[in-house]
Amino acid sequence: MNDLELIKFVEEDHILALQKQIFKDFESSTNHFPPDFQEKKYTLEDIRFIIQENLSEILEMKESKTLQLCYKVDLPEAQFLCLISSENPIENLCNAILFREAHKISFRAKYSMR
Repeated sequence: MNDLELIKFVEEDHILALQKQIFKDFESSTNHFPPDFQEKKYTLEDIRFIIQENLSEILEMKESKTLQLCYKVDLPEAQFLCLISSENPIENLCNAILFREAHKISFRAKYSMR
C-alpha cells in the first residue's frame, strides 16, 4: 500500500482508530489533545496540527521524552535523527509519525479480518 492509498484507507474507515492510536502513543509524553479527540472524527489536517503542537512541546522537554515517543511510535532512531535535522523538523517528524501510526492501523485491520 503506497502513502496515498494508506491515507485514503485511514480517512475513509479508520480515522478514529488512528486518533486513538496517536493519543495512546503520545499519552505518556504530553497530553494536550482536545477532550473529544478519541470520540470525534477530525480531519487529517486537524490531526497534523494537533500532532505538531504536541511535538513542539515534547521537543522542548527532556530528550528522553522524545526518544520514548519514537520508541512507542516505532520510528527508527536513524530516521528520527535525519528528520530532526531537516529543514522543517516538526512537520517532517509529524508526517513520519502519522504514516507510521496509519500503518499500524492498516496492519491491524488487515490481519484482524482473517
